[in-house]
Amino acid sequence: MTAHRIRATGAAFLFLASTAVVSPAWAQSGSDSGGAQLRFDLGLGVDWKSNRTLAKSDPGASTEAFVDLGFGLSSETRNTNLSFNLNGRLRGVDAPSSLDLSNGLINPSAALKYRRIGAASYLELSARVTQSDLSDNRLIFDEDDGSFTIVDGNATRLNSTVEARVGWNEDARVSYGAFARYSDTSYSGGTATGVDGRRLSDAERVTVGGDVTFRLSHVAQLKTFLSYSNHTKSSVPDRETWSLGNTLTLARPTGDLSFSLDVTETENGTRTSAEIGRSYIMPRFTLSGQVGATNETSGNTVLTGGLGIEYPLPHGVVVVGLSRYVSSSNNEDEERLNTEITLGYKHALSKLSNLNFDALWAEAKDTSTDKSFKDASFGVSYTRALTQDWNLNLGVRHRYSDDTGEGKIESNEIFITMRRSYLTRF
Repeated sequence: MTAHRIRATGAAFLFLASTAVVSPAWAQSGSDSGGAQLRFDLGLGVDWKSNRTLAKSDPGASTEAFVDLGFGLSSETRNTNLSFNLNGRLRGVDAPSSLDLSNGLINPSAALKYRRIGAASYLELSARVTQSDLSDNRLIFDEDDGSFTIVDGNATRLNSTVEARVGWNEDARVSYGAFARYSDTSYSGGTATGVDGRRLSDAERVTVGGDVTFRLSHVAQLKTFLSYSNHTKSSVPDRETWSLGNTLTLARPTGDLSFSLDVTETENGTRTSAEIGRSYIMPRFTLSGQVGATNETSGNTVLTGGLGIEYPLPHGVVVVGLSRYVSSSNNEDEERLNTEITLGYKHALSKLSNLNFDALWAEAKDTSTDKSFKDASFGVSYTRALTQDWNLNLGVRHRYSDDTGEGKIESNEIFITMRRSYLTRF
């Protein structure tokens, strides 16, 4: 799975999320580089959902009042960048007793990132801890690359990730890079199930790898990478994965042309994939996409690829994201065919207000059993800048879930939120 494919769809998803909280005129930004920056985020809101947990038995409607809290501290110099972020939600929920939803602090997260750039080298360190209440959200997005994980149940999911990356010889014809990542996922206070309906248990994954980039000419470069992953679960033998990939990139005036070939050796067999990618940076729009094929460990061959489009309009913007890839980096270390489509449209009604439309559809399919889990949503919202600091957002959303063996489940939502950010430099 190549990173650029996922990020195209991930960027579209992040746009969809941003349309719900940012208005055009007075949106505060920390784009000025240099110095130290302190940020506080505050969100106040109320939502009503007809089936909050997307339960098959449909226990009834629930109402939630919440306060979203965020804290960020960052420091940037010419060669270094350091950031620390905390987020969480305080809520009170009125719901049927059968749901057993908790009040107080939910979904807290913390992230620390450090980057240092030398004359011909770089060092990146990061750590992140995220807690998710599975009763509220079956679709969990990775903040770094936009990839998704579908998990069902009523447990609390805790994911901790530590990663280090280093690169050197960046100004030479041949450069090198290496990385190491440790990820731990645990479940408590309930049950969690995967795409195939099996109960999930705690798991760890250690991944290490390296890459070499050959700058063949001023327009061509070849990047080769090798990685090793060890997946550990209690009472189950460790599962090992080796990946070897090659990507040839040709620079063009309007965007890069790329060719990639990847081979992955898993406990279930060998997976191979090949893709051709092209990006266009035009005056009116930007487009990036890939198309290729993957031969699964079962022997089946499937079409894969990705597409990302951002097209400005006279009074708005349209964003489209598409991603289809095969991977086995999930909690069970089982091969999955993941498909994701995102659509977004933002229309400026005035200098202070927007009308937003967004749609998301995601499916994870187990390639060995053909069992699948689909999750989709469609929303319409209105945002307005009330003052220089506060933004209002109100709208409706429809959620849809289809799990093999469970059937189709739906829920409707009405929400209203007010948000602002306090930003200061020192």
